[in-house]
Formats: sequence, structure tokens, C-alpha cells
Amino acid sequence: MTRTLLAAALAAVMAALPLAALAQGTDQAKKDAARAKWESMTPEEQAAAKAKAKGKWESMTPEEQAAAKKRFAERRAAKASPPAAPAAPASAPATK
Repeated sequence: MTRTLLAAALAAVMAALPLAALAQGTDQAKKDAARAKWESMTPEEQAAAKAKAKGKWESMTPEEQAAAKKRFAERRAAKASPPAAPAAPASAPATK
């Protein structure tokens, strides 16, 4: 029974790995598309987009703004921190 559960869990993890990579690629594609759209805008269109975003921000409640600020900080922290290196096993001999 436990071997069956272990095999099923392993299969689920192995199936999800390509999906995670695909999602990261999709996020990058969205960022690239947004950047290209922004750069193709005229200064007047950029100003209008900024005004629209500012209006949306100001229409939020203080709680919604705080939640958004928290999400922004988490994204910045995740972007700034390098990927974690795998730790050496505890049973590995120490090298000099």
C-alpha cells in the first residue's frame, strides 16, 4: 500500500515538473509582451496608462493597498535572491 502511494506521489511530482517550467516561460513571455507594448506606446499613451493605474491604486482600500505592497515586496525578494544551492548531505565527509 505505501509503495503504491509513494509511486503515485512520485508520478504526480514528475508530471508537475514540466508544467512548472512551462509556467515560468509563460510569465517571461507575458513580461516581454508587456515591455514591448509599453515601449511601443507614445508618451501620451504612457501618461494615460500611468493615470489609469494611479486611479486604480487610489480606488483601493488601505487593506488592499497593504496586501498589494506585500505581494510586490515578495516578488522583489524572490527576484533578488539567487536560487538556493542544494545542501551537502549530512553524511558527506568533510573535505579540506
